[in-house]
Amino acid sequence: MTTTAQLDVLHLIGTLSAGGAERNLYYLASPMAASKYRYGIACLVRRGELASSIEAMGIPIFELGYRRRRTALTVIELARLLRRHRVRILHTHLFESGLIGRLAAWLARTPVIITHEHGKTLWKRWYHRAFERLAIHATDLRIVVSKDIMVLRRQLEGTPASKLRLVYNAVDPDPFVKGEDARVAKREELGLVDKFVIGTVGRLIEAKGLDIMLEVAREVTRSYPAVRFLIIGDGPLRPDLERLRFTLGLEETVIFLGKRTDIPELMAAMDLYMITSRREGLPLSLIEAMMAAKPIIATSVGGIPETLTDHDDGIVVPSGEVQSLAKAVFELADDPRLREHLARSARKKAVERYSAPGVLAQLEAIYEDLLRGR
Repeated sequence: MTTTAQLDVLHLIGTLSAGGAERNLYYLASPMAASKYRYGIACLVRRGELASSIEAMGIPIFELGYRRRRTALTVIELARLLRRHRVRILHTHLFESGLIGRLAAWLARTPVIITHEHGKTLWKRWYHRAFERLAIHATDLRIVVSKDIMVLRRQLEGTPASKLRLVYNAVDPDPFVKGEDARVAKREELGLVDKFVIGTVGRLIEAKGLDIMLEVAREVTRSYPAVRFLIIGDGPLRPDLERLRFTLGLEETVIFLGKRTDIPELMAAMDLYMITSRREGLPLSLIEAMMAAKPIIATSVGGIPETLTDHDDGIVVPSGEVQSLAKAVFELADDPRLREHLARSARKKAVERYSAPGVLAQLEAIYEDLLRGR
């Protein structure tokens, strides 16, 4: 979409694919469309599968086609976009967008610059952190999605507390309210009508600990042969995980579904949601599972312990402990009342804390403060 209308806020993100940071922005799009602020979204690399739905809400989307060999050109193109639309606030998501975006915003003299930290980014080398230490002097605010990410930004990159703000991830509650008909239909589609279904959503990378989930599946299926594990998402470790599935004899037990856009329907089909991550920020899929009123088992990493209270709205176990994870599955599989209690409590907390309109209201209060300061 092309337009020369003024934009109050331009969000910059790599793509609008189905990742966590991207889905967070997607859930914010509906309340953004109804806001007094005029929003746009720039995709640094390409549009992605969520773009058309957001565009249909009336939010303009711009594609920059960034490649590392044309970094300077992309900075210039983005600076022109910022000036052409007289953007007042540039709000970037993830590191590369934060790098390109800030260079362009400085060039365009954009009044307010915000970066949004969705993960721990422990992969950063010394020169990435050196950039962050320099860039913070011309960055108005860094938003983080969990307290442990806030601590890391201070410890590893020297970001002052005055330039850090905690804003939790957002999810639209409405799509996750599914009736029994939707649950049955999806289970029939997947051939899981008479199975106990455990699922997870995420990129197939080392941090997500999906090899641990396969070990849990082997333990659980020895006692509950009717259990099925759904792994939703894609990533570089998929071939390795599929080989491990074969080695463990789990070809029928573990189902890889790849990237999907029907996450609410898939969660409706689940009996239990599981996260086996080694490292996390605040996984958006956790909040989606809470919104879907699923009983949850998750590892005690990143922002998960500040989100779930053990045996109140989920079961939290140490990372890497296969036997503890399997024990939690057995506990919930044998106790439908506990499953119902955890599910109901999780949904209540999610609506109160992570509902997209409320999260956008927090962001817009930040925008007001920063613009007032200008």
